[in-house]
Amino acid sequence: MRPLPPLYAITDLARGERALLDALSGAFRGGLRWVQVRERDLAEEDYRRLVERIRELAPADAIITLNRRVALVEPLGVAGVHTGGDPRRVAEARDALPAGALVGYSAHTPEEVDRVAGLGADYVSYSPVFRPRSKPSSLPPVGLHGIEALCARVRVPVFALGGVGPEHAARIRRAGAAGMAAIGAILDAPDPAAAVRAFLENWRTAGGPAEAP
Repeated sequence: MRPLPPLYAITDLARGERALLDALSGAFRGGLRWVQVRERDLAEEDYRRLVERIRELAPADAIITLNRRVALVEPLGVAGVHTGGDPRRVAEARDALPAGALVGYSAHTPEEVDRVAGLGADYVSYSPVFRPRSKPSSLPPVGLHGIEALCARVRVPVFALGGVGPEHAARIRRAGAAGMAAIGAILDAPDPAAAVRAFLENWRTAGGPAEAP
């Protein structure tokens, strides 16, 4: 499996399709190379159409993953699937998909991370790190110390999610994370291309010990 990009965007059609596609177009220009198409409530035909429209915008080397829609990964020719809710879904996805397909998982506890790592997850998102920008959460933020503690004890790549902005990228990298995931910090940015460039530049130039949140 090729190295994963350090940043991925998660779609949210609540902003409207045109606004979403415009934001992603800008984000791709800024260097984004990974999109997770979420939209769990979208009818299959509409979901397929959205994936195809995103593919048309994306650079040839971009990764597209689907949220939970395992059965559509091969028909749509995308890189893989992102699961959640039950660690067993990782094993189910791994069994259903061809070798080399990307399988991720949304985790909220270290125990979940341990379990899905043993079931074949290629990476996990871990949230919320900070108070989410795009939707309310009943879970307390784990902060950068929580990410650092998790990354120190697990081998699976960890992507920080929840309230993450470009200003956090360096500290997230120093905490040991493999990368970051974002919704609002990219989709709601006045200039998504500039937001992505800031994420990636701050990540690239990071070094040294983790700082307190």
